[in-house]
Amino acid sequence: MLWDVDTDYRQVIAELCPLFYGSAGKSMTAFYMEMDRAILHREGPRAAGYHPNTRLEFSLEELQRGRRILQDAVEKVGGDARLLRRVDYARFAHAILTLVRIRNDSQPSDRGRAMAQQATKDVAALQARYTMMVRRQTSLFLAPPGGTK
Repeated sequence: MLWDVDTDYRQVIAELCPLFYGSAGKSMTAFYMEMDRAILHREGPRAAGYHPNTRLEFSLEELQRGRRILQDAVEKVGGDARLLRRVDYARFAHAILTLVRIRNDSQPSDRGRAMAQQATKDVAALQARYTMMVRRQTSLFLAPPGGTK
């Protein structure tokens, strides 16, 4: 299936999320589809020197919607620790994505700075709860600006 170029990845996500995320499956499907839509429907030219790691293609609104969907997924898993861990891994990645997006903005708005603070808190809380391996570059990135972690 993975090598079939005719596979509709949206259908695969819709089928697998309920199996993997259980009661949070619909929310997680909505999250992945929202992020997919945000990337696919990005309008306008890319800046000279564009690199995909700058992650400016996501608007603050799209990132906030993604976080809200993930929070909804947390509520839906209830007390199931296994499902919560799965959702939390997506929350961790989304928080890092939010930080990358806002830190790459040369002049972040007050709203952006507030979102970065929340994402920083989310990352710290999730790292304290789970043992999550990240690349050295990511670890350095997560260190407070001007400080060490």
